Amino acid sequence: MSSRALDESRTEKSLDVDVLLTLGDEQNKSDQLINTYIGYLDLVFGSGIGFGIGSGVCVTVFVLRCLSYGVSLSHIVQYPAVVKVSAGENVSLKCDSANVWSGCDSVSWIKVDLRSRRLMVSTAVRPDPDPRTRPCTGMIYNSSTADSGIYYCSVKHSVLSYIGNGSTLIVTDPHPLPLVMLYVPDVRVGLPVSLQCVVMGVVPAEAKVSWLVGESELTGWTESGWTNTENPAEYTRAHLSVPAENWREDQNVECVVEVDGRRISKSLIRGSGQLCSWLVYLCSGVAFVIFMVFGVTLVSLQTGSAVRKSGSGSAVRKSGSGQ
Repeated sequence: MSSRALDESRTEKSLDVDVLLTLGDEQNKSDQLINTYIGYLDLVFGSGIGFGIGSGVCVTVFVLRCLSYGVSLSHIVQYPAVVKVSAGENVSLKCDSANVWSGCDSVSWIKVDLRSRRLMVSTAVRPDPDPRTRPCTGMIYNSSTADSGIYYCSVKHSVLSYIGNGSTLIVTDPHPLPLVMLYVPDVRVGLPVSLQCVVMGVVPAEAKVSWLVGESELTGWTESGWTNTENPAEYTRAHLSVPAENWREDQNVECVVEVDGRRISKSLIRGSGQLCSWLVYLCSGVAFVIFMVFGVTLVSLQTGSAVRKSGSGSAVRKSGSGQ
C-alpha cells in the first residue's frame, strides 16, 4: 500500500491528521507500511483499536503475512468527554498516552473547525510544561466562546501519530441575552403559513426554541448554521408551519427561547398588518364610491343637457309656425 493511497483513504474519512511514514530498505518499508495501516485504523475509528501481533499470528493488511516480531498498539484515553464552562474560566483537558510510550512533549492538541469540519492544530491549548506528567494535560486559560469546539489530543510515537477520542468544550457567556428575530414570508390565502425564528448570541446546543400559537405550544423543527460574514457567528433557526385556518383565527404568535433557565420571547405583531389590510379595503371602498358618484353625476349632466337641447328645438319650431 503506497503513501499516496493512504492519504486518499484518509481524505475520504475527512481526517486531516498527518501519518508520518519514512521508507528505508525493503524490509523496513514493508514493516512500516503494516504499522502505518494499523495506525490509520486507529485514527479512523476514533477511540483507537488495539492489535496484538506475535510470532505465528497471521494478520490481513491487504495481504496475509506472518510476522516474526510483536507490536502492541493501545488507544489514547482522553477525558472529560464534555466540558461546559462560563467565559473567562480555565479549562483542563486530559490525555493519557502512557500506553504509547511517549512523553507529553510529543502530544499536540487539535481542534475541529465547526464550519469546515476539518482538523487544525489549536494554539489556545497550552501543554503541560513537565513532559513527565501523567496524564498529559492541556490548559485553556481565560476561555472565550470562540474556544467552543471538539478537541483531540494527538500523540506521536515513532513514525506514527495517534488520536484520542475527543473532548467537547462548550463555553457560554451568561451575560448578554440572545437576539431573537421572527420572520413571516408572504401569506397566501388558503395555504399554510411558514414561520421562521432566528436566534443568535447563544450556542445552538444550549437553546431550546418553541412556539406559542394562540393557546397551543408547538415545537416545529430547528437547524443551526453560520453567518456568511467576515466574523462568522453561529445561529439557530426554528421553523413552524401554521395551517391557514389557525393563522386566521389565532391572533397570538410567539417564538420562545429558553437558555440557562431564562425565557426570552418574540411576539409577532399582526395588528399592523391587519390595519394595513383594513386601510386598503377602506381606500378601495372610498375610491369605488367616488367613482360611482362621478359616473352618476356625469350621466345626469349628459341627460340634462340633452333635455335642454330638445326643449330649445321645440320652442324654435313653434315660433316658426306662428309667423
